[in-house]
Amino acid sequence: MDLLLAGLFVLVVILTAWLIYNRSSIAPPPPPTAPQSAGSQRDNAVHKDVFCRRSEDSPSLDLHGASVQGAKRRVVKFLQERSDVYFNGGMRLLDRYVYIVTGPGGHSELDRASIHEDMISYLAENGYSYKWRNPDEAEVDLLSSENS
Repeated sequence: MDLLLAGLFVLVVILTAWLIYNRSSIAPPPPPTAPQSAGSQRDNAVHKDVFCRRSEDSPSLDLHGASVQGAKRRVVKFLQERSDVYFNGGMRLLDRYVYIVTGPGGHSELDRASIHEDMISYLAENGYSYKWRNPDEAEVDLLSSENS
């Protein structure tokens, strides 16, 4: 009987430790988003209370100086790699959000880079929720992707 109680105690301790370690991945999923028009995508405020603050360790992709084609390839590869880390790594909150810096642009009439607009289209077509932290940087929620 004592052995059974000791085993049960160890099991409770292990389960408690696991829950504490992984508690960030127990966050509820974000509410579903409705498709947005091209005009409102720039001001996307979906899940503004759910998005976390960026830290030094947050995964980010800087597209300054990239061509439109090169930037799209890099965005696709980056999001696939970071999604693999998130979904295969225990779905930790730390890995859920990534940041993409498009740069200020200046290459188009509206002073918005073609890369910026191309990235907005890609994120919308693939069901990613995102918000603009500033005019040059998007915070992307990997959990929202249609590929998840």
